[in-house]
Amino acid sequence: MRWTGVALIASLALNGLLIGFLIGDLSRPIRTVSGLRDFTGHYPEEIQRALRREVIRNRATILPGIRALNEERLMLIEEMRRVDADPAELGERMARIRALTTEIQTRLQDATRKAVLDQPPEVRARIGTPETVGGALE
Repeated sequence: MRWTGVALIASLALNGLLIGFLIGDLSRPIRTVSGLRDFTGHYPEEIQRALRREVIRNRATILPGIRALNEERLMLIEEMRRVDADPAELGERMARIRALTTEIQTRLQDATRKAVLDQPPEVRARIGTPETVGGALE
C-alpha cells in the first residue's frame, strides 16, 4: 500500500477518534457529554466536567469546522469512487482535510488546556495515561 493510502487510513481513523464523538449535534449536550466521556476517560471527573462545559460553551466555533470536515470527507470519498479519480484532486482534498482536522484539534486542545489549568494541582495530579494509538500498524 502506498504512503498516501496509509495516510488516508490514518487520517480517517484520527478523524473518527477525534471528531466521531462530537459528530452529533453539539447543540444537544447529552450526546456531547457521552462522546466526551469516551474520549477523555483518563481525566478525573472534575476535568471532564470542565471540558464538557468548555466544548458546549465554544460549540459555535467548533461545530462549523466539524461540518466542513464532514463535507470535505464526503467529497473525498466521492472522488475516490470515481473510475477516473484525479490524483491531484485527491491530494488537494486530503490537504484540506488535514487543515480542517488541525483547526478542530487546536480548538479542542484550547478547551482542554483551559479545563485542565482551571483545576487545582491535586486534581491535575490524578490525570491518567490514555491508551496508545497505532497498535494495528505495529
